[in-house]
Amino acid sequence: MEEKMTTREYLFNRMEKGAAGISAAILVSLGIGLLLKSIGGLTGLDLLLTIGTVATLLMAPALGAAIAHSLGANSLTVVSAMIAAAVGASAVAPAGEAFTLKTGDRSVQSSQRLSPLMPVRK
Repeated sequence: MEEKMTTREYLFNRMEKGAAGISAAILVSLGIGLLLKSIGGLTGLDLLLTIGTVATLLMAPALGAAIAHSLGANSLTVVSAMIAAAVGASAVAPAGEAFTLKTGDRSVQSSQRLSPLMPVRK
């Protein structure tokens, strides 16, 4: 027979898993992104610089995905959390007939476009 969790235990469990998701997203998106960006800048490898810049730009969707995944959500819910986090962080901006991701990072100009064919240079 299974014991029922108390409300306090349930909330503590959810808060603990949410915090683990936040720390995972920060480590992967921001930490690894800045590391790759730095290595790319030091070595002159444009591919690493581009991947690092994209990883730091995707911080909000990474937070949504990591928290949803750590709480045991299914794939559709993880994608929905990514979209909700991007919209909630005001990271989605209209650009004509399409949408573009923007960031609060002042080092990346809003006019710069990130693509594998045109790497961002500083």
